[in-house]
Amino acid sequence: MIYARRLNVEYKDGDQGDWDLKFSGIKFEIKTASLDVNKKFQSEGLKKDGDYDGVLFFRSST
Repeated sequence: MIYARRLNVEYKDGDQGDWDLKFSGIKFEIKTASLDVNKKFQSEGLKKDGDYDGVLFFRSST
């Protein structure tokens, strides 16, 4: 369990590795998506063997 008072956060530019954000040693890939002209979300691909523990998806409709 991660407690806020002990949370260690590290950011890494997505172009420099498989993960973007690390919370107390847990690595996350961050993916963004937006609506296309057909009102469908377009997301980036994920690496099958990426060096991350989880994926965070952020979608925007504006």
